[in-house]
Amino acid sequence: MERIRTTISGVIAFLVVLLLAGTVTQGQILSGKITGLVVDQSGAAIPGARAKAVDLATSHEYTAITEDNGEFVMDQLPFGFYHVTVQANGFSTAVVDRVQVNVSQVSHVNVKLTLATVGAEVVVTAEQSVVQTESAEIKNSIDRTQILDLPLPTRNPLDLINGMAGIVKPGNTSDSFVHGMRGNATNITQDGVNVADNTVKSSAFFAISAPTVDTVGEFNVSVAGQGTDAGFGAAQITIVTQRGQDALHGSVFWFQRTSFLNANTYFNNATGIPRPFQLQNRIGYNVGGPIYVPKIYNGKHKTWFFNAFEAFREPVSRARPRLVLSDAARLGNFTYKRADTGQLNTVNLLTLGTIGNQKNPDGTPVTPVINSAYMSYYNSLVKSPNGDAGCTGGDGNNLRCFTWNVPGFNYQNRYTVRLDHQLTIRTRSSSFTTRPTFARPMTS
Repeated sequence: MERIRTTISGVIAFLVVLLLAGTVTQGQILSGKITGLVVDQSGAAIPGARAKAVDLATSHEYTAITEDNGEFVMDQLPFGFYHVTVQANGFSTAVVDRVQVNVSQVSHVNVKLTLATVGAEVVVTAEQSVVQTESAEIKNSIDRTQILDLPLPTRNPLDLINGMAGIVKPGNTSDSFVHGMRGNATNITQDGVNVADNTVKSSAFFAISAPTVDTVGEFNVSVAGQGTDAGFGAAQITIVTQRGQDALHGSVFWFQRTSFLNANTYFNNATGIPRPFQLQNRIGYNVGGPIYVPKIYNGKHKTWFFNAFEAFREPVSRARPRLVLSDAARLGNFTYKRADTGQLNTVNLLTLGTIGNQKNPDGTPVTPVINSAYMSYYNSLVKSPNGDAGCTGGDGNNLRCFTWNVPGFNYQNRYTVRLDHQLTIRTRSSSFTTRPTFARPMTS
């Protein structure tokens, strides 16, 4: 049994060591920081005070000692909430119950200690600073609570960015940009890896593998003043995958969108086209907690996992406009505008060349420009126009628009796995995350 325990521990350590080089270099991007100032009742700095932060999700402890100026720093902290205590000889214990740490941001606490009675402990409450003064970045963070509580019909957390200051969304499109800059000016990373589509940048927030509500633990958007740890780009989006905790949590979900409750578009109603069919299903699960093998290995406080799966299925139809010949043109009657007078004239091209005794230079009769047999074949294959909305290039006389609903199918499978292991008491957790996505776009 002891050999089995040793083998499992060795396998976990081996996986972490292989990935340690990649995760350590991403520390400032994937983690946050807690700083603080400890003073007494008169406002004088207290050096040598011991500050401790306990991760409420994993119970892992981080410690720091205040410097001569009374300040302390705890860096490389995973995102989440922390219980912070500050102790100094001869003073009461200060407690900050819930300090929120966001990705690549600094959380600052101001602590004032009071003199304590000998043999007694007095617990006071300090406050977390709300205003960020440690960086010149203009940054907004979206935490797990906001991702879960705010409405997201697309189930893509990045859609929450559209409500932030500086984000421009031109017209009724899915494209969004930062301060009107081009899409390639925005860098998107997930767990320190670039996931932006660097080929097709029609939107600043389009990722190769779109994140989902169930797999994103937190993300932030920096639109100006990026630091050296942010990577390239005038704007930066940093996404971190959800992590496991000491308590086992999980859920099973099924989200459905159907055209039964949708309204038809204005142009479809105007041209008599029925409401496009839609039946969208997102089915999956997510689970996270400590790795535990009965009588062999207990990973509580040491090793955590997170796993998620989502299957996306959508038989759908899309309205597609195409230019076709008008009913008059199908009979050969084409309308043109005279260059000299601007007057509209109509000529039948099926009979052009049969009037009078017109001859070609070689003496042969002039044949019709458009053959009637060809037009009959064209009319049997192509339907008559049903409006002019949605098409470009039509003239309203000879070329008009025909719009119809094209059936298609969207198919995607997303797998997400994250493993975190605490190597030692004083080092941060090193993690391995993989997010393979198998997708088949709409086919018609």
